[in-house]
Amino acid sequence: MFNTFLKRLPLPLTGIILALFSMGNLYKDSAPQMRSIIGFVAVVLFAAVLLKLVFARAAVGEELKNPIVISVLPTLSMALLISVTYLVPFSKPAAVALWWIALALHIFFMGFFIVRVLMPFDMKKIFPTLFIPFVGVVCASVSSPAVGQEALGQAIFWFGLVAFIACLPVALYRVFGGIAIPQPARPTAMIFAAPSALLLVGYLNAFEAKAVGMVIALGACAVVLLLLALFLSFKTLKDSFTPTFAAFTFPLTISALATAGAGKFLTKQGFHCPVLPYLAPTIMVLAWAGILYALVRYALHLFQAEHQA
Repeated sequence: MFNTFLKRLPLPLTGIILALFSMGNLYKDSAPQMRSIIGFVAVVLFAAVLLKLVFARAAVGEELKNPIVISVLPTLSMALLISVTYLVPFSKPAAVALWWIALALHIFFMGFFIVRVLMPFDMKKIFPTLFIPFVGVVCASVSSPAVGQEALGQAIFWFGLVAFIACLPVALYRVFGGIAIPQPARPTAMIFAAPSALLLVGYLNAFEAKAVGMVIALGACAVVLLLLALFLSFKTLKDSFTPTFAAFTFPLTISALATAGAGKFLTKQGFHCPVLPYLAPTIMVLAWAGILYALVRYALHLFQAEHQA
C-alpha cells in the first residue's frame, strides 16, 4: 500500500513545496508561528518526495519521460534554496552547505533539461515550464543574503534576467503560435506569472543599492504577466486532475512576495500609487486559494487512487 502511494505521488508536488516554503517567508516577521507551521507542512511533503525518489525509482523514471516533469523537477532545488532561510537560525554552517548543494543540484537539473528536452529542439516539447530551469535559479539570489553570498546572488540575478528575456518570446510563441497544448499541460500557463516576480524578489534581496526604475519595470512586468497567466489558466480549474495544478501555487506566492516587497521599497522612496497598498494583500489571497486548491486536488487524486487500488 505504501509503495502504491509513492508510485501515485506526482513529482510536480515539489512545486507546491516550493510555494509553501516561500509563503512561510511572508509571515517571517508578522507571524513566526504561522511560518513554522507552513514550513513543517512543506518539510513533510518534501520527505514524501524523497521517499518516492528512493523507493519508487521505476515510477520516477516513467514520469521523467515527460518533458513537463523534467522541466518542473528544478522546483526541488528551488525549494531547497528557499528552505535555507528556515535553517539559518539553527545552524549557519548547515544552511550555507545546503545552499551550495541546492545550487549545484539546480545547475545539474538545468543541464538535464537541456539534454533531455531541448536537444534536439522540438517546439512541441516546450511549455511555459521552460522558465523553471533557467530563471528558477534566481531563488539562490533570494536566499543569498542569509548565507552571506550576496555577490554571487547578484550575478545569478543577471543570469536569470537574461534567461527570462530569452525564454519569454519562446514561451509566448508556444502558447499563442497555434501549436495545440494537451489538456494536462494547460495549467502550466500560470507559470508566466513567476519569472519576473521571482526576479523582483531576487533583486530586492540580493542588492543593497536598488534602482527605482528596475523595481518599477520588474513590478509592472510581473503584474502584466500575472494577469495574462490568470486569463490563460483560470478556465483550467474545472479540468480533470493533472499534476500541473501545482502551477497555481508558486507563481501566485512569489507574485505576492514581489508586490509586497516592491510596495515597501517604493513607499520608502516616496513613490505613491493608490493601487499599491491593495495589490499584495489581494494577490496573497489568490496565492492561498491556489495552494489550498492544489493541495485538495492532489489529496483527492491520491485518495481516489488508493481507494481504487
